[in-house]
Amino acid sequence: MRKVLWICNIMLPVIAREFSLSYSNREGWLSGIFERVKEGEAPFTLSVCFPVTKEQMEALPAEVLSDGVNVHGIRCFGFLEDLAHPETYDNSLEERFCQIFAADKPDMIHIFGTEFPHTLAAVRAFDNPKRTLIGIQGLCHEIARVYMADLPEKVQNMVTLRDFLRRDSLKQQQEKFIKRGEYEIEAIENKIATIEAEMNENGSDFGKLASLQRQMDEENEQLLAKYERYEYLSELAEN
Repeated sequence: MRKVLWICNIMLPVIAREFSLSYSNREGWLSGIFERVKEGEAPFTLSVCFPVTKEQMEALPAEVLSDGVNVHGIRCFGFLEDLAHPETYDNSLEERFCQIFAADKPDMIHIFGTEFPHTLAAVRAFDNPKRTLIGIQGLCHEIARVYMADLPEKVQNMVTLRDFLRRDSLKQQQEKFIKRGEYEIEAIENKIATIEAEMNENGSDFGKLASLQRQMDEENEQLLAKYERYEYLSELAEN
């Protein structure tokens, strides 16, 4: 496996600087790995794709949102995403990822985090669970479960003028995390599909099958717990 495509939550600083854009220093460890790959210290070829806002589009070459551009020898792609409303799933993301995968032809995709809907869109578009790696940086459905942090019910139901204008009260914020949890659960199910594929490939290796079955049981238990929490939170949000 020689060609890896990163799907990031941010435009890496080295890319933003190339186009004179402002940037965040979050995910500094990604920048560190990028530098090492750039210097030829990694045993794989890297490509990177990242979300782009409508405002950033004006300052970027059109190729960023089509066939990609080279930044320090690494091919980079952008995809348009409304990061301010991550509870909204945009089906056009799947089409954009299909374009990126066709242009880059990665052997494997590595998605960083499940908190944005582009994770699910990439999983659906790539449709290769065995070659899909998702790094979990925080679980939206778990955040939703403890979002109110034992606040008094009066506070939970309070709506300020700011909340009304932005449609962003505490209850609405929790509902958004619940919705993001739906996308997250579907993306994580991808891991179970990977184990099933391995079981099919190792049908005559009983030792391997036993190990994979244990993994499958653990993943199914975790997924069941996620579904139960999701159902509980959905009922809570409706009341």
